[in-house]
Amino acid sequence: MEQQSANPLISFLPLILIFVVFYFLLIKPQQKQKKEHEGMLKALAKNDEVVTSGGIHGTVINVKDTSVVLRIDDNEATVLNRLKVYEEQTKPLVDYYTKSGLLKKVSGDLGVNDLFKVLSKLFVEAKIA
Repeated sequence: MEQQSANPLISFLPLILIFVVFYFLLIKPQQKQKKEHEGMLKALAKNDEVVTSGGIHGTVINVKDTSVVLRIDDNEATVLNRLKVYEEQTKPLVDYYTKSGLLKKVSGDLGVNDLFKVLSKLFVEAKIA
């Protein structure tokens, strides 16, 4: 009986396919997100509302080459490294969820009880307990 030798390219085909899948599902989207984040950092301007990587919400007071001055409260401001700004807040969270259909109807000013109801509904919709 004669054994046929397998083509070396065919034996590496699964490895090549795995690399292609990883490239399109992980590497390329991450590169796109990094470009968008760098563009957002370059476009930071005074009075932009942002969130830092630590979760602090603030308003940009001053933008320098490597740092940003944020107003956190009426009497409090802090200087942060520009790279620590995570995202720009262009719309309130409630408006986002209202337009996406997760919340059916939300009125303008929310009280503490209304905010609790909204957050409860979000957790139920996201099935987070």
